[in-house]
Amino acid sequence: MNLRIVIGLAVSVCLQMLLGVFAAAMFPPMPSGVAPVTMAIQAGVIALLASIGGAFAARQPFMRAALVLWAVGWVSTVLVLQRIGGGQISVGDAAAANAMAIVLSGIATVLGVRIGRRLDRRVRGDAADATG
Repeated sequence: MNLRIVIGLAVSVCLQMLLGVFAAAMFPPMPSGVAPVTMAIQAGVIALLASIGGAFAARQPFMRAALVLWAVGWVSTVLVLQRIGGGQISVGDAAAANAMAIVLSGIATVLGVRIGRRLDRRVRGDAADATG
């Protein structure tokens, strides 16, 4: 794996964590078992900003790495939610409860990578196209 991709992934993960903490402080979660629309939008905004930062920091094609990060994050989240349920809910139920957030954050990840690459090309000019 290229060092620039690793840097992009590190930036993306750090931004996700920082934005998640900030969002949790600003918008406390609702006491329900299903993620409401606001939580799905919040997940999308966090994914968008984190993937913009990651793609910009990577300075090269970053789509595959960003989508793997997105998938690993949601698979682990769904598995943790299923475990928290103590066997009362299935993995499918945990995924269905968060389906809107999963889809929105996936779309936002793709858009964020594209925006980050365009931003990188705009800031660095032709050098960005020659290297990546």
